[in-house]
Amino acid sequence: MKRQIQLWGTRVLMVALVIVATQKWGLPLYKQYFSPKKNVVFVPTATVKSGQFTVSFHEIGTLAAEKSVPVYGEDDGKIIWIVPEGTIVKKGDKIAEMDTTTVVREVRNQKLTLKNAEADVARAEEQLRMLKLSNQTDLDKQIADRDFTKTEYEMSQKTLERKKRLAEQKLIPGDQVEQADLDVRAKKLSLDKAEADLKLKQKDIESKETQGQADVNKVKFARDIQQRNLDELQGQVTSGIISAPAPGMAVISKTWGGPGDYRKLQAGDRYIIGRRW
Repeated sequence: MKRQIQLWGTRVLMVALVIVATQKWGLPLYKQYFSPKKNVVFVPTATVKSGQFTVSFHEIGTLAAEKSVPVYGEDDGKIIWIVPEGTIVKKGDKIAEMDTTTVVREVRNQKLTLKNAEADVARAEEQLRMLKLSNQTDLDKQIADRDFTKTEYEMSQKTLERKKRLAEQKLIPGDQVEQADLDVRAKKLSLDKAEADLKLKQKDIESKETQGQADVNKVKFARDIQQRNLDELQGQVTSGIISAPAPGMAVISKTWGGPGDYRKLQAGDRYIIGRRW
C-alpha cells in the first residue's frame, strides 16, 4: 500500500515537471519554429488634403460647335494681322486687321477737299450777307426818295387848295391856280414813278437774294457730299478692324492659295468682300 502511494506520488511529480518544462521551454520553442510566421508589409501613408480632383482622358473624334457665328468683312483688302486659330475671344475683341494705308491717304485728301468746300460755303454766306446789307441800304434810300416825293405831292395839293380859295376871293389871278394844278399833276407823276421804282427795287432785291441763297444752298449741298464721302472713307478705316461678334473660340476659314495650297487664311492674303473669315 505504501509503495503504491510512493509510485503515484512519483508519477504526479513527473507530470508536474513535464507541464512546467513545457510552459517554460516548449511553448516558446514551438512558437519560434513551428507556428505560422506573419509577414510585415510597409504601407506608405500621406496627409489627406481637400482640392480639385482632375480625371483626364483621351478621345478621338470631331467636335461641332453648339453655336457658330460667321464673320464677314465689309471691304476688299490685304490682311496684315489675323488672330491665331483656336484663340478664345470675347465679344468686341479684334480678330483681324486689314491694310488701310490707301484708304488713310484718301481720307487725308478728302479732308482737304472738305475744307475747301467749307470755305466755299463760308464765302457764299458772306457774299449773301453783304448783298443783303447793300440791298437794305438801297431799299432804305428808295423808300426815302418815295417818301420825299410823296411829301412834295401832298404839299402841292395843299398849295392848290389854298390858291383855289384865294382865287375864289379874287385875291390872286386864275392862272396861279392853273400853275398850282400843273404842279400837283407833276408831283403825282413823280410819286407814281417813285412808287413804281420802289416796287421794282423790292423785286430786284428779292431776286438777287433768292439767287444768293440758291448759291449758298448749292455750295452747302456740295459740302455735304464731300462730308459724306469723308464719312464713308473713315468708315472703311474703321471697318479695317474686324471684331468678334460674339464670345467663343476663333476658327479661321480656309482659302485657296494656289495649286494644291488649300489652307487657313493668314497675314498677307488678300481678302475679297463677302468671303467668310
